[in-house]
Amino acid sequence: MIKIVNHLWQTSKVLVVSLLVYICAVAMVLISTATGYLSLKKVMGNIVAVSLDKSKATILKFNIAGANTIYYQKYERRFSDENSVTIKKGDNIYFYTFQSPERKRAAISSLGDQSAFFYYPVFYINQAPGIWQVFLYRFYNSLILTILISLSWALILYNGFSVALKSNIVIKFMLGILSIGMLWLVI
Repeated sequence: MIKIVNHLWQTSKVLVVSLLVYICAVAMVLISTATGYLSLKKVMGNIVAVSLDKSKATILKFNIAGANTIYYQKYERRFSDENSVTIKKGDNIYFYTFQSPERKRAAISSLGDQSAFFYYPVFYINQAPGIWQVFLYRFYNSLILTILISLSWALILYNGFSVALKSNIVIKFMLGILSIGMLWLVI
């Protein structure tokens, strides 16, 4: 393994650095996904106020009776929940959220809502909990990690193309599958 890394470092330093950045960024997403999933709690109640905006992405914001808490979720790209568009005021629902609130930062531009607030993200409305929505939330909610993963993967493909051409069929197949998976997540 050390010989392979040493050979890669001598042939392409950009490839090795890109691999390290990619591995670290993916590890951060996976660790935050696991900790987020383990901290999920079930919330049940009647909806007293609901706001649903489907202009650019589906943005769901609602309050539960007896709680002074904002429940908020922005569904985009692959991250969605079909039950989010059907809820209305007065519905009795259950869903899962984190133990501690997240913070929605204020927009940088002068367009749109400029307020920052603390909220609890919404997962699996009227469904059993799972890890997939938490993974997509963590992947898409961190712009810096998404950019790092996408950029490092593009650099890996660009700089590793000549290495992949010389490798065996198993490595080529694995790179192809991983590339399709990355494209599916990013696009």
